[in-house]
Amino acid sequence: MMVLMNDSDIKHVRITIAITTFRRPAQLATLLATVNDRVAELPGHIEARLVVVDNDPDASARPVVASFAGETGHLTVAYEHETMPGIAAARQRALESASGTDAVVFLDDDVVPLVGWLPELVNAWHTYSADAVMGYVKYEWPAEASAWIAAGGFMRRDAVPTGTRLPTFATGNALIDIRSVQRLKLRFDRALGLSGGEDSLFGLQLVTRGGTIVSCLESVVLDEVPVERTTREFVKRRSISHGQGRVRMRLHSEHGKFRRARIRAVALIGGLVRLVAFFALHMVGKLTRNVSRDAVGMRRTWFALGMVQQSVGHTTDEYARSS
Repeated sequence: MMVLMNDSDIKHVRITIAITTFRRPAQLATLLATVNDRVAELPGHIEARLVVVDNDPDASARPVVASFAGETGHLTVAYEHETMPGIAAARQRALESASGTDAVVFLDDDVVPLVGWLPELVNAWHTYSADAVMGYVKYEWPAEASAWIAAGGFMRRDAVPTGTRLPTFATGNALIDIRSVQRLKLRFDRALGLSGGEDSLFGLQLVTRGGTIVSCLESVVLDEVPVERTTREFVKRRSISHGQGRVRMRLHSEHGKFRRARIRAVALIGGLVRLVAFFALHMVGKLTRNVSRDAVGMRRTWFALGMVQQSVGHTTDEYARSS
């Protein structure tokens, strides 16, 4: 663990904790109570406020936030209703809401921040003079998950040592310096709201425009994976979507026709090569009853399929809504 900064290290710092949510009122209520406890761990010179951005057209989070705001005494709470569908619009709304503070800390609505989560993010931000910091998301699989799912590495995050520079990031547990956002002219691309990948693109643009992202392994949130996300069909959709996102992120970072065509060609060829190689790994694992090779090979095959699909213009809206 890093040493917590004391009041002599830095003067008054203002932080916005931003939670984007969509129809998870019970989980949101639990998360808000936990965040309240975590904020109490901060030293006195760091002031935190909380904003909840509700992306549900029916505003299902409003009563949850109102109830919580009436109970907390030391945390300023704001509610924002973003009616444009998609996580990108919700994250951009949160970013705009944080414009009067020094940093925004993003949290997904289905995680549980562990002790030290927030002080460690802030410490890494100042220790490494970073423009953004990505904390660690620890996935906890339910007992019902099959050995095949567990062996495949689905939704697993690598434990990258603290201070390591990253080429991009995810915003399930991340801090972003607001001055850096303004200096580098960064926004979440609302066009990616239903397909996903807007946070990866944001991080890539931050780095390509001269900013730095560092990891913070000591800042941990727990993601308890629900049973419905442990099926082969779900992890297939997620893996394909991630493959599409890899290519989509590169396409969105380029504007010239020739460069975009080159990205598509490289993705198509590379995706096809990977598809053949990793499907072979999957079959070897299946024939030899090696569960790890079987599952990892299939995960990477699906990822490669996503690359091929996006290279020819096919996008799956992973976060599409029925209503």
